[in-house]
Amino acid sequence: MTSLSAPQPACQYRPKEVKLI
Repeated sequence: MTSLSAPQPACQYRPKEVKLI
């Protein structure tokens, strides 16, 4: 569960974090 490590899967789990990146 490393959403921060992988921005790609993070988009599916938390689109909000992707916007920050």
